[in-house]
Amino acid sequence: MTIKVNILLISLVALLASTTNAADYDVTKYGGKPDSDLSPALLAAWKEACSCTEPSNVVIPKGNFKMNEVLLEGPCKAPIKITLAGTILANADPEVFTKNAWISINRVNQLTLLGGGVLDGQGLAAWKTNQCTKNVNCDPHPLNLALNFLNDSIIQDITSKDSKGFHINNGVRIKSWPAREAGEASDIHFEDITMNNVSNPIIIDQVYCPWNQCDKGVRLN
Repeated sequence: MTIKVNILLISLVALLASTTNAADYDVTKYGGKPDSDLSPALLAAWKEACSCTEPSNVVIPKGNFKMNEVLLEGPCKAPIKITLAGTILANADPEVFTKNAWISINRVNQLTLLGGGVLDGQGLAAWKTNQCTKNVNCDPHPLNLALNFLNDSIIQDITSKDSKGFHINNGVRIKSWPAREAGEASDIHFEDITMNNVSNPIIIDQVYCPWNQCDKGVRLN
């Protein structure tokens, strides 16, 4: 399944202006090479860019790169952009993953992710072994991309392809677990999204509770 994502969050104009003249941190300058593991180079470029007090731009150029699971952690000291122009391929073996997402970006304000590139989860092998629709004690396969605790951010012109844990029947989802940390998701816009072979294109679930095994002590407004 392929999903081309164009998600716009608040402060769009100001954020685009703030990253127009951002300093580039090209992953190839940190040892990233096509057809090899991009993880160390991306983490190194992200660490330096995130600590910069001026707007920064982590660049992944055109080409095919392999990558293990990565966590890009904030907060950063200034607006930060990731320009993904190439294709990044996950390890096809679902057993090598230890987290629920292949790529996680956490606790960042004023993030921009764009560039027309592709995140290819290579999920075919994982789909054949997915038992989560039958077994509540299953080990879920990782999503291609998890965005947690972001503010004033833009995700635009990025293709998410063949995610290991997102190929059951759903497209884009906004979901919140009941009785978890307080938080808010607001001013979210989905635009120009192309989906193939999905049963539920958009799902908004304020009481996400798979298999009914959670505390539903939550108030809905």
